[in-house]
Amino acid sequence: MQISVNNTQRLNRKILLFSIISLVLSRIIMFALYKIFPSAHTSFLSALWEWDSGWYSSIIDNGYNLYPSGHESGDAANWAFFPMFPMCISIIRSITGLPVTVISFLFNTCLFGIALYFSGQYIVSLFNDYRQAYVFIFLYCFGMYSIYFSSAYTESLYFFSITMFFYFMRKEKYIMMGLFGAICSGTRNTGAFLVFAAFIYFTCNYFTSNKKFSFCKYLLNILSRPDFIVGILLVPLGIFIYMFYLYYLTGDAFAFMHIQRAWGRSVGNPIKVLYWALRSFDLYRTYVALFTVFWGYGIYRLTKEKLYPEALFSLILLLIPLSTGTDSLPRYMIGNGITMIGLTIRSRHMKILYVIAVFISVILEFKIIIGWYNGAWWLI
Repeated sequence: MQISVNNTQRLNRKILLFSIISLVLSRIIMFALYKIFPSAHTSFLSALWEWDSGWYSSIIDNGYNLYPSGHESGDAANWAFFPMFPMCISIIRSITGLPVTVISFLFNTCLFGIALYFSGQYIVSLFNDYRQAYVFIFLYCFGMYSIYFSSAYTESLYFFSITMFFYFMRKEKYIMMGLFGAICSGTRNTGAFLVFAAFIYFTCNYFTSNKKFSFCKYLLNILSRPDFIVGILLVPLGIFIYMFYLYYLTGDAFAFMHIQRAWGRSVGNPIKVLYWALRSFDLYRTYVALFTVFWGYGIYRLTKEKLYPEALFSLILLLIPLSTGTDSLPRYMIGNGITMIGLTIRSRHMKILYVIAVFISVILEFKIIIGWYNGAWWLI
């Protein structure tokens, strides 16, 4: 038994080392590409400060708007951007006095590295497959949209909080689960849907122990775990606090939703949105549609492995942004981390296809990085 424990510790150290090396090398490559290819930016860190970074900067420097004034039409406000990320940057700046570009890069890159390590641990706990953990870490460091995890966006904090939520959920440390869920719902509104993943996990455990469903017994099981109840209640705390603040500031607790009209977003049927994108002759729309179908396959693999909490949450994170359009959809999906676990499950029948997919992902990331440095609109 002692040998097994020592072997596990040794392999876990390898995951940590692999995460650090992959992260550092991938960021060196990003810096090298900035130096090699022309860009209008005067520094590497300013090149990472693109698009929505400006909205977060406005929150960090001046707080939330009292009324819409952004865009040429004056109909946009920074209410659409949740407070957890800018709040963290503001706190660190007040302590260190460093520029926000430096803080943002270091903060997001470090969080990303921590999330990679715990994702590796999480994958091993599910599949006892260290090679899958290595593939996952490699794809997130060198694959498509990796640059977002070092830019001034919420991807790192979102990825980190979701990873830690599921990590502690599977260990049944529900208070910690709830705390990271609260961080997630304070980072993006979709974080609140983690409560469904937790309930599915608890329900699956109930059916594992009981052949027949009894509502009274199920309710007693929940009441016998006050830590689970507290954990569930903690999850939406982030978004509830933000809604209360918006109500105090603007009189509209749902201002973060209503202001989406300024970006041309409205809720529709996600299936129709996907169908329209597949039928369009627009290269970007078709790409996003195919990306969405591929992501759906990852959800299928999670379901096949009976990882129902992960599959349900992944499905929610696919349908909600898809219902408002195809813009930014790939980075939304990459940012959750969980669905990629399904896509990295090894299959003896599809080894060549997986190798090709990894290769394409790495090549496309080069294009994405260069496009980001030059303000490509499709990377907003």
